Amino acid sequence: MKIRRLGFYLLLFGFFSCSTETLQQPQEPQDPDEVILVGEDFTSVYTSIYNPQTGVFASRNLTAELGVPLDYLIQRDYQNELSFYSFEGGAFSLFRTNPTNGISTSIAGFYINSPERSIIWGADADESIYLAFFAPVGSKNLSLLRMGLDTAITDEFTVEFGVEEVYPPLVFNGSLLVGYQSGTGNYKIAVYQLQNFQLKGTLDLGNGASPSYFVTEDQRLGVLRSGLGVSPELEVYDLNSLQFLFSNTLEVNQFFQPGPVQAELIGSNFYYYFTYAQPSPVVDGPAQINLDDGINRLVDINALRLQLEDERGLRLVFTAKGVGQGSPPQYYLGYGYQTTDNSVEGGVLILDAGGSILAQRELPYIPTAIIARD
Repeated sequence: MKIRRLGFYLLLFGFFSCSTETLQQPQEPQDPDEVILVGEDFTSVYTSIYNPQTGVFASRNLTAELGVPLDYLIQRDYQNELSFYSFEGGAFSLFRTNPTNGISTSIAGFYINSPERSIIWGADADESIYLAFFAPVGSKNLSLLRMGLDTAITDEFTVEFGVEEVYPPLVFNGSLLVGYQSGTGNYKIAVYQLQNFQLKGTLDLGNGASPSYFVTEDQRLGVLRSGLGVSPELEVYDLNSLQFLFSNTLEVNQFFQPGPVQAELIGSNFYYYFTYAQPSPVVDGPAQINLDDGINRLVDINALRLQLEDERGLRLVFTAKGVGQGSPPQYYLGYGYQTTDNSVEGGVLILDAGGSILAQRELPYIPTAIIARD
C-alpha cells in the first residue's frame, strides 16, 4: 500500500527519541541561493520560488491551477521546470510548470497503459517525454521510448535484455542517465544525449556493491559504491567520455541508496547527507568529507532542530533536502511541525556548508522537494 507523502512525514514524529553530537564548521559569509520548493498540505500541491534579494517566497497552488493531484506518482525537475506524473483511469498524465515565468502545460492521458509494455518510470526534458519499460509484459527486457509533447512516439529501442533491477533516472544538462543491474549481475549506467537521443556510452561498473550517482557542476559523474558494513568507494568519471578519473575510499559508516543521490563534489570536498543510526531525532543531515584528510564533518542538525522547536514550542521533522552547486555549495532543508489543531505548518532552511542559517522562512505547507534554481 502506498503511504501518502504528508502522512508519512507526520508518522515520523513517533519514531525519534534521542540525540547525537555533531561538529559545526565556520564558513565565509555568503548570500543564500535562489531555490524552488515543492510541497503540500491536506488538499493541494504547491510550489514556491525564493528570491534571496527580497527574501520573498512567491507561492502557487498547482492543484488549483493545473489540477496536480495529491496522489501524483513522482515529481521531476529539469532546468527550472517542474513535472508531475499521475496515473488514473488506465492512463498516465503529465503536468509541467516553470515557477520562474509561470508557463504551464498539462497533458492528460499522454500514455494509455497497455499489455504491450510495463512502465517503470517517466522523465521529461524540453519537448520530449521519456519512458522506461519492460516488454513484453512479464519479461525483464529493459527498453526506452521517446515521445513528443504531442504524444507521438519518435524513438523506441531496447537497452538490455533480462535485467535484474532498474533505478530512477537522472536528467542533467542535456543528458539522461539510466542505471540498472544486468542479468549477469553487473551494474551499468547508460548515458544518452537528449538532443538527438543517442547513446553516449554505457559505464559497466561490474558486480559488487550497487551504485548511487550524481553529476557535478563541472560535468563529472560521481559514482558511490556502498554496502552494509563496508566503507563507500567514490569513483569519478568524465560524463562525456565516461573515462575513469580517480577513486577514493570514504572512511565513514554510510549506505547510499542505489540510484541518484543528493551530493556534490567540489575540489577535494564531497558534500552529501549523512544517515544517522536509528533511533535518532533526525534521519539524516548535511555532511562534508575532505578527500585529503578523510575527516567526516557533520553539521549540527540536531541543534538546528532543537532551536526551531524551542522557537515554536512544537515538535519538528525534516521532510526535504537538497545540495546546491555553488562553491562551496549550500544545503537546503524542508521541515514540518507537529501541530495540535491538525493544521499544516512547515518551513525551509538554507544553510552554508558549515551549518549557519543563511535564510529561513515558514510556510503554510510542508516541503517535499527543494531544488536549486538554474
